[in-house]
Amino acid sequence: MLKAGIIGCGGISQAHVKGYKKTGKADLVAFYDVDEKRAKDYAEKYGGIAYPTAEDMLNDNNLDAVSICTPPYCRSIVERRQSIGRSTTARRKRAIR
Repeated sequence: MLKAGIIGCGGISQAHVKGYKKTGKADLVAFYDVDEKRAKDYAEKYGGIAYPTAEDMLNDNNLDAVSICTPPYCRSIVERRQSIGRSTTARRKRAIR
């Protein structure tokens, strides 16, 4: 099983959660949101850890994949994740039509 995390626990993240669950090939184990309560709620609901910062979560060597579910202006984190060789998916408004 892949170990996956989600950065940005808002509305669109639910589509990513459903996708991970539907495949049956990934466990959701890490969550981060600027609203700490959201991340903690996700961790409680799906199991896993709510991280205090996105960087802390990205430095977790146990993660195989991370979904970036943040607004486009917050996407610099995507480049950082890709630069350390981890799988990353990001929501793109144009792709969801």
